[in-house]
Amino acid sequence: MSEPLRSLALRYLPALLKGEIDEIDSSLREYLASRGAIQEGEVHPLRAAVALVELGVPPDRATALLDWRGFENLVAEFLEAAGYVLLARRLRFTESGRRWEIDLLARSPLASLAVECKRWSVRRGLTSRLMAAARDHGARVSALARVSSCLGLDLQGTRLIPVIVSWYPEQATVVEGVPVVPIYGLNGFLVGLDPLDEDLLSFEL
Repeated sequence: MSEPLRSLALRYLPALLKGEIDEIDSSLREYLASRGAIQEGEVHPLRAAVALVELGVPPDRATALLDWRGFENLVAEFLEAAGYVLLARRLRFTESGRRWEIDLLARSPLASLAVECKRWSVRRGLTSRLMAAARDHGARVSALARVSSCLGLDLQGTRLIPVIVSWYPEQATVVEGVPVVPIYGLNGFLVGLDPLDEDLLSFEL
């Protein structure tokens, strides 16, 4: 993206925060509209934050726009746009006497994804958070794999992969076999996902 747009994004960030769309430079406004960040005269905070990071705005600055309540919905939209069928939201189940929950469960012809949406907005302690979150989510998806045939879900014959989608880190990484993907890199991750990648934790159903 061009430097002028990045500079404009930084300059007009306060106006975006206030929803003052008419105060924003027209070229930036057109870009944001093309990314779905401005719809019907209103700012879509999460899409705006993603669009700004794609322009090169530091994630720390873009987090000011985050609407945590819509984070999970935006992840679901990205999955569906990439050809995944959303099978469940907030899937709750019991395995070995313990209750579990999966934020989003989606299937494509290549793989099924059990997605945990982590709405971290600060870096402090991120490494330890990632390790703990990856271990927890791996255990959660392992439990789902053991009982999936009893839940009436269309998962049989696929490879089930745990994925964490977060605001940070700034690029996709794999922690203890679990991909941790920033939401603004989710489309690229989904396009390039290889379900047979041996570095990824997965469960054949």
